[in-house]
This record gives sequence, structure tokens and C-alpha cells, in this order.
Amino acid sequence: MIQFIRDHAQGVISWIIIVLVTIPFALWGVNEYFQGGSELPVAKVGKRPVSAQEFQQVYQRELGLRRQMLGDDFLAQNETAIKRAVLEGLVNSEVMIQAARKAGFRLDDARLGREIRAIPQFQRDGKFDPELYDRVLRGAGLAREQFEDNMRRDLLTAQLTSGVTATALVTGHELDRWLRLNGQKRKIGFYRLKAEDYADRVTPAEAEINRYYEDNLERFAVPERARAEYLELSRDELKKRVKVDDEILRRQYEEQAANFTVGEERRARHILIKVAQDAASAEADAARTRAEGLRARIVAGESFAALAREYSDDKGSAQEGGELGFFGRGVMVGPFEETVFAMKKGDVSAPVRTPFGWHVIELEDVKPGSRRSFGEVRATLEEEYRKTQVEEQMFDLMENLTNLTYEHSDSLKPAAEGLGLTIQTTGLFSRDQGEGVAANEAFRLAAFGEDVIEGGNNSEVIQFDDGRAVVLRIIEKQPATHRPLGEVRDAIRHELVRQGTQRLTEEAGKALRERLERGDGVEAIVREFPAASWNAPVLLGREEADVPTEVLDAAFAMPRPPQGQGRPAVDGISLGGGDYAVIALYEVVDGDLAAITDAERNAQRGELERRDAQRDGADLAAFLRARAKVSLFEDRL
Repeated sequence: MIQFIRDHAQGVISWIIIVLVTIPFALWGVNEYFQGGSELPVAKVGKRPVSAQEFQQVYQRELGLRRQMLGDDFLAQNETAIKRAVLEGLVNSEVMIQAARKAGFRLDDARLGREIRAIPQFQRDGKFDPELYDRVLRGAGLAREQFEDNMRRDLLTAQLTSGVTATALVTGHELDRWLRLNGQKRKIGFYRLKAEDYADRVTPAEAEINRYYEDNLERFAVPERARAEYLELSRDELKKRVKVDDEILRRQYEEQAANFTVGEERRARHILIKVAQDAASAEADAARTRAEGLRARIVAGESFAALAREYSDDKGSAQEGGELGFFGRGVMVGPFEETVFAMKKGDVSAPVRTPFGWHVIELEDVKPGSRRSFGEVRATLEEEYRKTQVEEQMFDLMENLTNLTYEHSDSLKPAAEGLGLTIQTTGLFSRDQGEGVAANEAFRLAAFGEDVIEGGNNSEVIQFDDGRAVVLRIIEKQPATHRPLGEVRDAIRHELVRQGTQRLTEEAGKALRERLERGDGVEAIVREFPAASWNAPVLLGREEADVPTEVLDAAFAMPRPPQGQGRPAVDGISLGGGDYAVIALYEVVDGDLAAITDAERNAQRGELERRDAQRDGADLAAFLRARAKVSLFEDRL
């Protein structure tokens, strides 16, 4: 692209090319230009497309969270799975929001405003701070409108699901049954045969080792590997070199004064008499008359808060006496906001009509606008300045790096000398695994591209999620092969011993189980199977640290022992490490309901209802997804 522009930038054509390049930069930023983009959707839910841009925003946030918790190596190895999970999440969210809107759920601006103001990350000293709100959103790469739309979607979805999850109910019979099962104890004894006691009976012959090697040759494959040299540009390194001048920052401070100014805020409470926007005039008039009557009572001296609790149809604020807290312009619906900002402190408004109905409003307090000092915001200005400078430098450097490595496609030296970069070298890496810079999947994909590994050319510029950009070339290739038998002989012998030992242990365990089922006593069994250790019967709960988890799980899954026969129920299972256990279940004792306190019953009931609510919510989502018309385009991710 860059070379094409240089070759054709003449007259009118040059202006057309500049416009075509500038528009993507203005819309998507430098990163999107170099990474490429697409207007094609990655999915469709009904008629609504899920755009590649929307997917990338969520995907990049998900990568950031996972990188903090798990590191780059995990991300590189699971990129495809992460992309699928993000896409599924976006599709399921869209399915739910469409279902909520189709069902008629709506969310008024007052409720949305309250929810946002209640988020601790947007508060300073326990109070909502609009400047902090904007700064946090900018740091997350979100515009106000985008965040508030996401919040509205989440709250609408919650309304839809709560209609199902809130109905989760556990009956007394179900609770009693659960308490008996959960508190159940079982009297079990078990034999354990250890694989190590049978190891000396297995001696693989050389022919067996050779046959195993030939039959499992793919297990000893060594994939094609390569070693590369590369040049790296790093935004973090560039940021450290940016020189910051206070005069420039002060100029930015004046230019961005609006960003550091908190507009006037007002604190109000209201009473809502709900009436549909398209209601008949008689119904609307009746609602207004009710609102006027309430205002008259307030003016006469009755408590606004008490009347709001009793009569307001805004159930969220009614519980708080109609309290809405402090808010600035742009939060409330138009007529409501205009009225509030025209009132004086202590005023009670005449009824105000909005799409939600008639409101009676009381203005409680006024907080004048203020501007944060230069000292308070200097760090923010410096960070923004550094980012801007780095992006400008990065754009120029990447353009030069692209040109130099393309014009000198058989060497990185001209680019290294021209840009003052150091040529670095990787260790050997394969298509699926590498260390250091080669742990990044994009790096490996570029390295094993035909033009790079076969053609011997420099790669294109590769951008990483952490702000780095690299160009590589292959300096060593190793074809795919297999590890020689001599190198893996001991490992094969060990595997054959393990398999043979496990087989002998399991055969002995099954024979022991037959004796136990037949009614043989412990002494007789131990004489026949001296390697077996007997654990005498003990009454155990579901959580016993001294008993292998596999044994407990199997014991609590067994049917009750047959009554009247005097014999235990018997089962056998393989344990980790090749051991084998034979379990004898003698008695089942259900949980004692009389020993359970009311507090414990209520706690268990709440836990069961939460579990059922989660299951019902998941079932609802699956039901709606199955009925929705969904198209996925994973090849566009």
C-alpha cells in the first residue's frame, strides 16, 4: 500500500488515495489500519448484525483480563477458543436483549442514572463523580453512549431473566429429601491394591518395545521447527523516551478545560404517576389530577418522602422516598431535566409529563460546577500526551519499517541500521509452540507462512496486543522428523511396565471383588491377596479427607446393600497411579432432619433456590437461543 501511494501520488489521484487512507485512520485508529478490518459481520441474530468492530472491542478487553491473570503463553495457545467464547457471549447477549424488547421490557433514564451513580468505581468519597466517570470510561476505551447502552442492555436482560429466576421455589418435601441426601453417611470398607506391588512382574521384551515404537510413531514426532531473527518496535519503550514539557501540558489543560470541568449538579426527588405516552386523554387527565392532588398535599406540609413511598409508581426510587441523588445534565429525560434545572432549591414543581407519566419533583440541593486544578490532572494530561506522541512516532516508525523490510526483503540489517533497532534472535519453535516472542501465535503463523519460510523473505509487520510490532525472517529450518528409538527406549519401557502393572492390578482387583461378593471373609481374602490392604468399615460423610475421593464418590453412587442377606454391596474402581480399590458398602444412614436447625434449613433452602435459579436462567437462555435465527461467520474472526 505505501509503495503504491509513492508510485501513484500524482495530482487528483493522490488526493483520492489520501482520502481513502485518512478515513480508516479517523474511524478506527492506526492499529486497525495495520491489522486490517472488515465491514462484514461476524454473526447475525435475526436481522441485527454483530460487527467485526464490536467483536474486536470485546475480544481485546477479554485478552487484557486473561493476560493479567494467566499471561501471554496461555493466550497464544487458546486464542481460537477465546474468540469462540467471545462470539458466543455476544450472540447470546443479543438473543436475550431482542427477547426482552419483544416482550415489552423498557428501562427509564432515571433508573439507568441511579444504577450508574451507584457503581463504586464512579464515586469519590462515596458520591458519584462525573469527571471520574468520564475518565474511567476513557481508560476503558468506551464512550458514554456506548457504556450506557451496554448498561441498559444488561438491565433489560436482567428484567427478562428475573421473571424466570425469581420464581425458583424449593418445596418442603424437596428440601427434606435434599437434607437427608446431603447429610447422608455410609459405612464402607475397602481393599486397596497398589500397582507398585505388581511392577516387578512386568519385564517388556525388546520386541515389545520395537513394536510399541512402530505402532505409536506419531507420539514421537518432532514437528517442523525454525529459528528466526526479528526487529521489534515497542510502544512502552517509546513512551519512556517522550520528553514532557509543562508548557505543553498547560496548553492542553486550557484546550481541554471542558474535560476537567464538572457541570452543575442538582439533587431531586420525585413521585411518578405512571401513564402510557399514547394513553387516552381521559386516562392522562386522571393521572395528572392525582399528581396535582399529591403536590397540593406536599405544599400543605405533608412529607414528600412519605407520599413517594406510598404513591410513586417508580418502585426503585419510591423505597428511598423518591430520592434520585445528584445528577447533571444529559442524564434525565428531556422535560424532567428542563424542569429540574429551572427550579430553585426547595421548590416543588407542578406535574411534569414525560414518556413515563406525570412527575411531581422537589429540588433538594444544588451543587455548582467546578474545575479541577492543573496539579490535580497533570498526571492524566502527561499520560495522554505520551500516548499521542507514541502513536505519531509509532505510525512513522511502522511505515518506515514496512518500507525498509519490503525493499530489502532478504535482510533485516538495512531496517535495523535505518531505525536504530537491534536484531534479536529466537530459539527453535514450531507452528504450535514457542518461547519468548515466539509464544505469540501471530508470530508463529507469520514465520511459517510460505513466503517467509519457503521464500526466505521478511515477514509483514506483525502487531501484538501488548503494543509491540515485529518483523521477522527465518535463519534456520529443521524439517519434521521422529525421535530415534534409542532416545525414547527407556520411556517406552516405562510405559509398557505401567500398562502391564495396571492390567495385573486390575485383574487381581476383579478377582478379589468376586471373592467378596461370594461372601469370603477378610482373613481368607488377605491370605489369597497378600498385596491388598484392608481398610475396616467406618461410617463416613461425603467430605472425608482420609479417604481417596474416587472411593468416596463411588461409595455414594452405589445402590443400598441388599436387605436380609447380611452381605455388603460391592464395587471396584481404578484409582490414580494404577491402583485398584474394591469397595464394600454395609449401611446407609440418611441425614437426621431433627438435628438440623431452622437457620441451617433456611440456608440450605436459599442455596438450592439459587442453584435452581441459575439453572432456570441457563435453560431460558438456551431456549431463546434455540428459537432465534442465528448465523455465525467464524472464518471472519
